[in-house]
Amino acid sequence: MLLSCEKIYKPSAAKSKLVINSNFNPLDTPWILQISKTANPYENDEIVPILNAAVSVSSDNGLNDKFKHLSDGTYVFKYIPQAKQDYEIHIKCDGYDEVFAKSAIPDKDSISYYKKELITNQEGEKNIKFTFTDYSLKESFLIIKHIVYKEIVSLNNDTIPFLDTVWIQGVGDIFEQILPDYANTKIIFVDKKAGVKDISFQSYDGFQKDDNLIKGISEIEVCFCSKEYFEYQKSLELYKWNNKAVNTSIVNSTSLYSNIEDGLGIFAGYNKRILIDTFK
Repeated sequence: MLLSCEKIYKPSAAKSKLVINSNFNPLDTPWILQISKTANPYENDEIVPILNAAVSVSSDNGLNDKFKHLSDGTYVFKYIPQAKQDYEIHIKCDGYDEVFAKSAIPDKDSISYYKKELITNQEGEKNIKFTFTDYSLKESFLIIKHIVYKEIVSLNNDTIPFLDTVWIQGVGDIFEQILPDYANTKIIFVDKKAGVKDISFQSYDGFQKDDNLIKGISEIEVCFCSKEYFEYQKSLELYKWNNKAVNTSIVNSTSLYSNIEDGLGIFAGYNKRILIDTFK
């Protein structure tokens, strides 16, 4: 004789936490910070904004002020954050643990030299080599996006697929990812160790072969970022990559990086420099 029974079990939700989202740089004003709370994973809860939080910010140059609530959990501070400054936020809200986080904005002028060279390989293809030089020799975190817009394609259509390669040895930890939304965009995460001066990579998207000329515009976005911004963006790319449709049954689990103490989310500074160049 076989017996069976069924019981509906509804797990109790854990205590919700505050979720913070603020990526800040010297170019955006006002400074924006968004606050919500974690949702119940067992129910289809929507994101709920926090409207009554007290957000204070301080820095090592004497700044001590507060963010003001604008609407729907968005808080603003009419202040332009400065490079080479450490910032700290504290957030209090009834019913939640107080959260805090720290980050800084690196100086984008730490990369003091940029060079472009034309390199010919054994197949006679002329490739473009980009080199950034940091004479400070300090440890730094960089996110490099390289985008190529083709203006003129070879008459024989003999271009090879877009590919960038970080090839300088001893740079440090490197993570490379082709952005899935753009076939001609490559993103490179570089954790440059102290004592390393040069970072170089080559583009094989535009080259001259058998007198067939390829012409295009190369846009390089160099993001000088805090470790917090670096780790968050890297985890975000891995998360998006692992959660898209793939032709395999094995997917590595990925969690998003967070630097919010007693909460979740990101509070991180960054700086950008965009270089636009035409090659042919």
